Amino acid sequence: MQFSKKNSYLRALYYYYDARLLVQTNWDKSEKIYMKADTLLNSFQTKDAYLFKAKVWYEYGTVRQRKDDYKAFANILLNKVIPLALKANNNVYVGKAYLALGIVFKNAGQFDKAEVYCLKGIQILKSAHASSGQLISAYHTHCRKLYFIR
Repeated sequence: MQFSKKNSYLRALYYYYDARLLVQTNWDKSEKIYMKADTLLNSFQTKDAYLFKAKVWYEYGTVRQRKDDYKAFANILLNKVIPLALKANNNVYVGKAYLALGIVFKNAGQFDKAEVYCLKGIQILKSAHASSGQLISAYHTHCRKLYFIR
């Protein structure tokens, strides 16, 4: 934090990374810190800032999911993460968000919706020339969903 005092953008990123570390031990506090990072990032309208805002909301959503609030996570993905990742012009992150949405629906037993979102995530990742590791993970996610259908 000492190096970011004079730079509000770096201070916002500090809070994002601080929350990522804290989430392992204190979900409630990490949620508050994620929201502080989001508030600080609101001052910036760059692709990089939009991507970090998408990451802030994604991680915040995973905390909500850990608290068994899957509906909130789905809402965050659809209304925060995906639009912000699109503003950042980062289709790899858009694809990641759609895969996460597929997992949320799979966990809710809504396999038809899960398949739609998983396939959309895979399509976006392929068109964005995502790394082979990201594509393998996407296909693995989709295969796991198919396994649960049976």
